[in-house]
Amino acid sequence: MATIESDKAHDKLVNKLHCHVEDKKRDHDWYFVFDAGKYLSRTCISKGPRHTIREKLAGKMAHQLGVGTTANLIDFLDCKISKEECLTIIRFSLGPTPSPTSPESEAEKAIKTAKAEAAAKIGTNPRPKR
Repeated sequence: MATIESDKAHDKLVNKLHCHVEDKKRDHDWYFVFDAGKYLSRTCISKGPRHTIREKLAGKMAHQLGVGTTANLIDFLDCKISKEECLTIIRFSLGPTPSPTSPESEAEKAIKTAKAEAAAKIGTNPRPKR
């Protein structure tokens, strides 16, 4: 049965993964993962004295962070997976990001162009004045 100590998880998330911690007056501290200024994922740990995070909750944390499995989270916390490997897993779990020349980008450009052309034909205010 895999367990994690809360203080160890906090230290590794902050010092190794460089998570931004939001520790406002709440029951939990929130850990936000950023990569090159872009938000990737988040998780939380209950405040209070040191406690053991059991396997079920560790699985939920792994899912929230996007590291795949509980084993991956534990390997990261045990320094068997580097920060870059962990970020790679998280990026992969988020799926591909559209490139500037992807079909989605071209479709978005076409929609914006069509809207702009329609607005130009109608005028700036498509509703008639009363």
